[in-house]
Amino acid sequence: MKRLLFLIVALIGCSQPLRAATPCCGVTAIDVRTGTATAVETATGRTFEFHIPNPRLFATVRVGMPVYANFSTKQVSLDGKTPCGEITQINPAPARGGVGAMAPSVRLPVAAVAMPASCPQAWLASYGGVICRSADPRRPAILLFHGLHQSAETWTKPSSTLYNFDHRHTPPTAELGTHSGPNTGVYKVGESAKLEVDQLNWFDYLRQQNFTVATWSQPYGSFEPAYISALAAFDQFVKDTAAMNPSNPPPIVLMGHSRGGLLIRKLLKERGNAGGRIRWVITLHTPHHGSEVARAPQDLAEQMTELFSNAQLPQEIKNTAKQLALQMVSPLNQMIDEGSHELAPGSPLLQSIESGEGPVEGVKYYTFGGVSPTLYRLYTWVFTPMSSVVQFKGTETYYKWEAKPVEIPGVSPMLDRVRAIVPEIKSGSGDSLVTDVSARLAYSKHETDNLNHAEVLWDRAVQQKVAAILSGGSPRSLTPKLLSPR
Repeated sequence: MKRLLFLIVALIGCSQPLRAATPCCGVTAIDVRTGTATAVETATGRTFEFHIPNPRLFATVRVGMPVYANFSTKQVSLDGKTPCGEITQINPAPARGGVGAMAPSVRLPVAAVAMPASCPQAWLASYGGVICRSADPRRPAILLFHGLHQSAETWTKPSSTLYNFDHRHTPPTAELGTHSGPNTGVYKVGESAKLEVDQLNWFDYLRQQNFTVATWSQPYGSFEPAYISALAAFDQFVKDTAAMNPSNPPPIVLMGHSRGGLLIRKLLKERGNAGGRIRWVITLHTPHHGSEVARAPQDLAEQMTELFSNAQLPQEIKNTAKQLALQMVSPLNQMIDEGSHELAPGSPLLQSIESGEGPVEGVKYYTFGGVSPTLYRLYTWVFTPMSSVVQFKGTETYYKWEAKPVEIPGVSPMLDRVRAIVPEIKSGSGDSLVTDVSARLAYSKHETDNLNHAEVLWDRAVQQKVAAILSGGSPRSLTPKLLSPR
């Protein structure tokens, strides 16, 4: 009864005050399917999950935004005044100083590298950061800048992007057990299987190469508050890493994904090479010259609807597949909001960064860009002929149901099948949000990869190339920029 009353209050607008609420926490992940979100408590590092039953209210939740929590009553609030959600799970803070879910439970084997026992540690508490200091202070120190509407989990838990689909492999046939009668036709409509990618995160990989590495969560929204947090993170990082070896501080690497690369460029204009300590800048799929997707969120939704209207499918399958596709692309739509308009080609933000900009002395620049817009594939699971063949066990008969996935023609994969209204979603041109050409800088060495905007966050080949660069090598595939930005 108590839970029912809470749901009624939440659905009608949160009319009861939330007592003793404090701005303690920040959202780190959102699951649009279940209406739940994950947040981290800044002071302790523990994480918790909460559910907001009002769909319209839940749609306003974004990664990085602050939330208020009362752990005694298990209520959350978005404004600190009224309860709008219920805490469904509380996870204890990591025993070794990690920040909640930012310390993945799966670890890759490490050869001949002794990491400090307290690694990772909470860092830059006001922004929910995390750091791991290398046992060798001579090794480069890497500060990671995440992209728009992401968080520190971009680097520590890449599945938080919600686009870790295994679109490169068809799911296996579904074994549905034994039944008393046969079955034929379509069992279900579904998408690509999910990849287990968190064990491939950048943070763990870099620290296992014995680099010092740190990251933090930028405030949600526009560029300016994100940049203020970047200045704070950079200044603290310079100070903390210098303390590791005051007589000869480690060289610094600034590495950014998506909009994070733009934060780095502006920071370099203001801070220079930090007295010669900044030696490398690496950007992954950054819209250095803007993204046309920022101008076309409504067009993208309309094109998806049009795609299904023209598909030659039974009506019931068509409707189900269309709704599923729109639901699954919704996180992408959330990324294309007011904050993304700053990233349109020729925007005031980009003009201000480019004005008077040039390569910083002593800094080597490397850029990576993707040309695969594929996010996922859509399938119908069709009962196999064997599902209609009677089986015998002694005198008993039964049927063994199994369903084989068949990719939906003319619609899948997504976003490849959507008419390329912008080059970012054209195969061979963009990664679904940024074109390969836009990801280049005139004074960088550039690598083009066959990845989408999210896949670069767990791709081992890219990680190995970066490690080679920072360890004194330069992979042969990294060549000087050959194309001019559009």
